[in-house]
Amino acid sequence: PKAVLKKARLGKIVVVDEAYCIRGDTVYGMVEGTYVVPVKNGNIMFVSGTSPLLTGVIHHELSSIMMYELSTDAGVDEKLSKIQKAFLAVTPYYSDKETLVASASAKTFAYPRNKDNYFVLGNTGYSLVDYENDFNTIVQFLFTPTLSKELQCLLVDPELKLWEFLDEATKNNYPIYKKVQLVIEFYKTIDAGFTEEYFRTLEK
Repeated sequence: PKAVLKKARLGKIVVVDEAYCIRGDTVYGMVEGTYVVPVKNGNIMFVSGTSPLLTGVIHHELSSIMMYELSTDAGVDEKLSKIQKAFLAVTPYYSDKETLVASASAKTFAYPRNKDNYFVLGNTGYSLVDYENDFNTIVQFLFTPTLSKELQCLLVDPELKLWEFLDEATKNNYPIYKKVQLVIEFYKTIDAGFTEEYFRTLEK
């Protein structure tokens, strides 16, 4: 909805061939997207036009911008703090690349229903970097469940769709379902139309 973009104060989406993260004078990684806030004339998002998950990347970055813009609203900052605590209670995050890669390759993504699958939805390991990227990855998959599934980015059995897996997660009390519900509740504060039913329809 246009009202949502207004809340995000989204000024520009800049599409580039390649996007990189730079610290000081050093390029240390290629990325699919990033953002700049706060910008007086409207926040800016940069995305890689060569990413097969482009629509998902846009939602991923917009989620961060939305968090930033709404964090000063009455009650929203408190809600985000509670969500963060809930995520941190069930998900171990890794700031160093070595631990992240070891975790991702050794156990987290080895098979669909192992314990660590309860924590994240994506299979790249990016969800395990920090709370914000975990939250944003869930947003990304909620908005692009079919595309994500086609590109085999979801940590779900090949036979299962996203919401089929989440129904199983509900039945078996996997923590990932609770995290998804927290994300949806936050998005409902942005726009009342962002209900679970709305997100389910995006997969039909």
